[in-house]
Amino acid sequence: MKLFKRKQATVSSDAAAEKIAGNITRRQRQLADYLNHKISGVPKKFLASALFGFCVAFGAYCIYLLYNSILN
Repeated sequence: MKLFKRKQATVSSDAAAEKIAGNITRRQRQLADYLNHKISGVPKKFLASALFGFCVAFGAYCIYLLYNSILN
């Protein structure tokens, strides 16, 4: 007679991982749909300008970091 029996796991680790991955994917899809709905009314020209501005700003910051690392 065993006093302390080990309980059998009802959910395998693969099934748990699939459930977690499914929840993450579902939440990502919900967020993507929400953001697409929010931005659907914005003109394409403005989006292109905003992307260009972001790329220029990020590029300038990277050049600044490189310049400072070389000088110091």
